Amino acid sequence: MLHPAYLSAYNVPYETWLQKSLLPQIAPGHQDTSHVAIGALIFKYAQGDEPDRILLIRRATTDSMPNRWEIPGGACDLEDETIFHSLAREVHEETGLTVTKVVDFVDGSSYVTRSTTEGKGGEWDSLYLQDEATKGYAELANPHEEDVQVTLDPNEHSAYAWATNEEVLGEKHEITAESQRRIILKGFQMLEAK
Repeated sequence: MLHPAYLSAYNVPYETWLQKSLLPQIAPGHQDTSHVAIGALIFKYAQGDEPDRILLIRRATTDSMPNRWEIPGGACDLEDETIFHSLAREVHEETGLTVTKVVDFVDGSSYVTRSTTEGKGGEWDSLYLQDEATKGYAELANPHEEDVQVTLDPNEHSAYAWATNEEVLGEKHEITAESQRRIILKGFQMLEAK
């Protein structure tokens, strides 16, 4: 997977990254419940009068936080070759898009979840990576082309949208969590700075 050299720390197996980066920060006794969640900020770049847009997907009505919007992402699996491969797998599972390049690291945070579905909480480290190139997306030359062949699993997501910074700021799409909304807005800021 293509990526800048300064992101090489994530081009390692999930378990290696977990042992070196996350577990030393977690209190003894909680290390067995550690997970890493990743997410991709996928942008359709501005062309002509069209503003930059980010891909958001709406959670299914049968899922937790029903009908709220989020970026593609999920948990890293031990079977994934690297953290980047986890990101690519999750994006493909949720959207049908193929990640070919990770452009930048946007944000990371550690927090404790309170899972009512599984009956136990755990330590999660969230890693949000900005992704510029997906199969089809990288080939978009027409700013008015709407169909990017996003394919959703109806058990997980019911719709997708290409949202502008203003739409995210104006809360047109109810995002799953304020922390994710801040990460999306930070991604837009990073994009403007380039």
